Amino acid sequence: MKDIVFSEVIKFLPFHGEKYWDDDIKCKIFVLGESHYIKDENTKIDEQLTRNVVSDYIEWRYKGRWWNFYSGIIKVIFGNDENRAEKYSRIAFANFVQEIVSNTPRKRPKADMWKNSKEVFEELVNKLQPDIILALGNEVWAHLPWEINGNKAKYGKTVKHDNLEIPTFIYDIGKKVTVYKVRHPSGGLNAWNYHQALSSFFKF
Repeated sequence: MKDIVFSEVIKFLPFHGEKYWDDDIKCKIFVLGESHYIKDENTKIDEQLTRNVVSDYIEWRYKGRWWNFYSGIIKVIFGNDENRAEKYSRIAFANFVQEIVSNTPRKRPKADMWKNSKEVFEELVNKLQPDIILALGNEVWAHLPWEINGNKAKYGKTVKHDNLEIPTFIYDIGKKVTVYKVRHPSGGLNAWNYHQALSSFFKF
């Protein structure tokens, strides 16, 4: 994994696969989740938490409620969850809220958690330099900042496919970064439908 220096506002370092930075990856995809919910009191909570959780999924060490979450991500992007290690090696992932919200996913982040996350998000985008961001869920989408590096975002075209309408907007960070709103994988996501709608934008 490429060594990137993050500031102290990043409490949980983002996962970015070993191939994410390869020159032959024409489209860098950054998947943005909401927050961590830690049920197991023995879970080590440190800056490696996000990376460890993703690695547990990739290496089949974890089979629980969040199994579908991490499978859903790569199903949206690649159409299936086979060869998961290879697929995750090509993308980046982080949670928007950089605090442990609760031990149950039914509790929502507090207002100050959302507010504090905007500075985090700006740094993640600047350091990861994605071409595409997949914002998972209504709450993440609603709390994304409308401005990065002093540049206001612009509305993009709505992607339509069958019964799906996927809103987008575009950041300018010296290059265009398109954000797509995607249903949360734990909330009844039809991953194949989203894959069909968005796959033409995923140019690896």
